[in-house]
Amino acid sequence: MSDSLILLWLSLLTLLLLVVTTVSVLVFRDQRRMLKELRSLKRDQLGLYRSAVGVGKSLQQVSGQTQILKQKCTVLENQSQLPSYDQAAELINLGASIEDLMAHCGFSKSEAELLFSIIKSKSNNPIQYTPV
Repeated sequence: MSDSLILLWLSLLTLLLLVVTTVSVLVFRDQRRMLKELRSLKRDQLGLYRSAVGVGKSLQQVSGQTQILKQKCTVLENQSQLPSYDQAAELINLGASIEDLMAHCGFSKSEAELLFSIIKSKSNNPIQYTPV
């Protein structure tokens, strides 16, 4: 082989080695960048997971508190449907009859008679009944 041909081959090999080295460096840099992005995404994913767990716990607490409030509302609604002894006392003091108490307050006849006799006996005493 001639010297010029050897020199040409050496030049081509050097150029090829330079191209391979450049491509390798570029690929390595790209891989490092992608690895950094992957780590960042994993941190973000962990943060989102922790946040979702926190929101889930908060939602469970709110749900529990909502249940308690619903139960309290039910109790209050049921209490407001019960006959009011204060209202009955006011009606008796205004002159209502036993039948009026039964009709307006929903008392049974025996409840109305008992309440009527208690309120009337207290109104005959000097100590006046005042509803709470």
